Amino acid sequence: MYQRDTPVLKPGGEFILEDLSRESFTKDIGKLWRMLSDHPYGSMYTAAEFTGYLTRTGFEILNYKEFNPLKFIRHFSLNAVKKGY
Repeated sequence: MYQRDTPVLKPGGEFILEDLSRESFTKDIGKLWRMLSDHPYGSMYTAAEFTGYLTRTGFEILNYKEFNPLKFIRHFSLNAVKKGY
């Protein structure tokens, strides 16, 4: 996934992310967007895969939220801290 990003943060460093996951393009308007755009959806991650990766690589997830405003398109945000401090 993001192997090159992990060593960049020192212990105690914070990682903040807001992103779309693979699930964002499986229902509702996301499905339509997928048909109309050229994007490598097969290489995207699910929210669970991404949070699992962070945990396995030494991050503690401090805050995680999923959003789906007006049933438009799902996305998630999180902040995590690199353990070891």
